[in-house]
Amino acid sequence: MSDTHLQVDKTRKRKPRRQPPPLAVMGSVEEMQTISITGKVDSTPTTWENLPPYSIFSGSPDGSFPMIKVTKRQYADMRTGKSTECGSGRCYRIFF
Repeated sequence: MSDTHLQVDKTRKRKPRRQPPPLAVMGSVEEMQTISITGKVDSTPTTWENLPPYSIFSGSPDGSFPMIKVTKRQYADMRTGKSTECGSGRCYRIFF
C-alpha cells in the first residue's frame, strides 16, 4: 500500500453528535401517587459474593430497607439513591 492510502482525509466533515434528550421535569411530592409493590424475600441468606450485580436485596429477613448491588464492591440504597462500599456479608434477595 502506498502512503497516500494511510493518510487521513481531513476534508471530510464530521457529523455532529446527537444529544440525548434531557430528563423530564418531576412534579412535587404532593402531586405524586403512592404505589405498593408486592414481592418475595428469600428465606435463606446468601453471601455478598454470590449475589449477582443489579440484584435487589435487604440486610434483614423481613425485606425492609431494600438495596441494589451495583458493582462487585458497591450497593445503592433504593430509598436515598446513595451508594456505599461493601466487601462481604450476608443478605436476603428480594424478588418482585
